[in-house]
Formats: sequence, C-alpha cells, structure tokens
Amino acid sequence: MDIYGNIWKKGAGKISAKKVAREARRLWRQITDVFPYVFVWRWKKWRGETDGTVAYLQSPIHYVMFENIHRCLPDVRIVAGNEKTARYLAARGIDHFTGRLYPDAVIFADYNQNRYPVGIRKIQIYHGVGPKNYYYAKGDKDMHYLVPGRCAAERLRAQGKENVHVVGYPKTDGFFSGRLAKEEICRRLGADPGRKTLLYTPTWGEASTAPVLYKDLDRLGARYNVIAKLHDHSPEEWRDLYRGLPNVIFCEDADPTACQYVADLLISDFSSTLFEYAQLGRPVIAYGVSDETLRANATDPRWWDMTCRAATPAELEDKVAELLAGGWRPSEYYRRLIGDIFAYSDGRCAERAAAAIESIAGRSAVRAGREYGPEAGLGAPLGEGAATLKPRR
Repeated sequence: MDIYGNIWKKGAGKISAKKVAREARRLWRQITDVFPYVFVWRWKKWRGETDGTVAYLQSPIHYVMFENIHRCLPDVRIVAGNEKTARYLAARGIDHFTGRLYPDAVIFADYNQNRYPVGIRKIQIYHGVGPKNYYYAKGDKDMHYLVPGRCAAERLRAQGKENVHVVGYPKTDGFFSGRLAKEEICRRLGADPGRKTLLYTPTWGEASTAPVLYKDLDRLGARYNVIAKLHDHSPEEWRDLYRGLPNVIFCEDADPTACQYVADLLISDFSSTLFEYAQLGRPVIAYGVSDETLRANATDPRWWDMTCRAATPAELEDKVAELLAGGWRPSEYYRRLIGDIFAYSDGRCAERAAAAIESIAGRSAVRAGREYGPEAGLGAPLGEGAATLKPRR
C-alpha cells in the first residue's frame, strides 16, 4: 500500500479505473470549487461581510423540520439545495437563495451533511427521530447536534460526539401548542368528522409497502377516513397509484403533522413517522415489517415492539377494527420508549432549538427581538431518571 492506497484495488495489484476517476473528480473539485470558496469566505470573514446563520436544505421535508424554528429565527437565510426544494419554498412564499452564501453558521437537516469548510459552525437538526442505522453512520465531531431526546443523545455521545444538545422535536410542537384544530384540518382535507380516521405514512425505497397496499387501503376507505401521506422521496408512479383511489384522501403536502394530529390510528412500516405520531398516545400498526429488515437496518429493533404488527391485508383489517373498537391503552413500554425518544411535550421545542442555535452561532438573542430566558432551556439532563429499555413481554 503506497500513497495511492485509497485508489489501489485491494489484493489485485492493479489500479481501479473507477477509483482513479472518482479521486480525480474529488481533487478537481477541491481545486476549482472548495479552495476558492474557502478563500472568499475567509476574505469576507476578515471584512465582516459574512451571511450570518444559514439553513441549507436539500428537500421539502428538511424545511418541514426547520419551519417552527424559522418562526423563532426569521432572519436565518434559507438556501435551497435543489430545484425541487426551491419550488416548494416558492409555492409557500418563503424567501430563499439558490446560489452560494458565505455563512458564520450553517444548519443542516440531513444525516451526513457537512459541505462547508472548517471555521463555519455546523448545526445538525436532522429530519427524523433516529430509529435507523444511517442516522448515526457519519458526522463531524465538531458539528453541533440538536436531538429530540435521551436515545439519540446517548448514542451520539457514545460515538465521541461532544456537542449534543437535547432540545426536543420542533416538528411536532403543533401537537401540544394548540395551533392545530381538528375540525379545520378535516374540513381542509375533505374528511368526514363523524368517521374514524386512519393515516398511512410509509417509508420510501425497498422497505416501503406503498407499492402493494393501495388497493387494501381503498377498501378500508369504505368504512373509515383513510389518508395516505407518502414519503417525500417516493417516486411519481407510486403517487399516481394513490391519486386515483376513490376512497383515499391523498395528502400532497410534505408536512404530515396536521394529518397525524387528526388520525385515530396510524399505519406505517419502517418510517420514523410512527414514532412521531406515538407522542399523541394513539395506536400504531407496523405493516409488513420483517424481523430481518429491523435487524439489518434499525438502530434498535425493540423500538417496533411498541407497535401492533400486521403481515397481510386481512390481518391489517382485523387489527384496525380491534384497535378502533375502544379500550386500547398504550403499554408501559410504549410510554417509556416515547419518553426516552422525546424529551419534551410542551410545544416549545422550537424555542429551545432556536436558543441553542443562537448560542452556537455566537448571538445571545433571537433577531425578532425575543429574549430566551432560562425557562426555554438548552437541553435535558441525561443522568437522572434514565429508563432502561426492555422489550415488551
């Protein structure tokens, strides 16, 4: 192994052409893109002309995670990382940039974003609650991590990441703040307020049940309000399957929280939306989730023990009827797990996140003129009252 060890084909004695090309592209990008950017950023920093705090978003669901924080920090500039995100922001009248900015601090909502050079403070807010392995796969030790609760914080700290702030989950503040109104949401969706409501929120990719469950959901729609909210990364052909169903309300919005709030029961698979929803203390069905998938991809497969399982359409229909008949109560494991995933349920997580961002970015107050006192908090203690998670028996 010589200085070209990173492109030498292991055990073969020959250089891999693909690796040579990939390394050449990386070096070319360093020369033509990264080095000039760093030079300009340092020049602007010296002159005091940097762009403050910036949120770099590569998907509509990233803004969904940031939206409540943005209400607290309206001066944070938004950078749309691609055309899809730019269209989403423009449709909602949200000012944004599509070009390059030179920030003092940058906020990410994806799992391994670190596209800005050393010297810029980096803040990771994520867009999920961390039940999947890749949530923790990569990251920068110098990055600041804003996490929903004890589970994510302890795992990150075990990896040697020191800048971990437990702020709660800003995305679902509306569950507890009184901002969401069930009657208004039902009217907007066209749902019958006299019926029970089911919400279907599958994941995307190979683990998704979206391509196979649409006809069965349509049948359920004859008895219940059925809302389908597909993952933002779901292909258009999947969306077309649901748009044409007569008994299913298809939600096109990237934000699922209003639909979650009105649902009496949630059906999902490997999506972290089921844990978000469980903050409401309502029943969850995990459909078509195999133990093999959980062992291969889940941070802790035991998390799915809080759900009811269904493997066939007939089982799903029976489970739905049973759970909505009345008498269901969340188990002790359900309550303990959700308490460990989410530190707060007071509708003020966005305030805590905003306070943490201001502290990290070196500013003491929100630009909108609102001071955050000690009651807003920057995190939850991790030592006292920790619950040891055990599978439900």
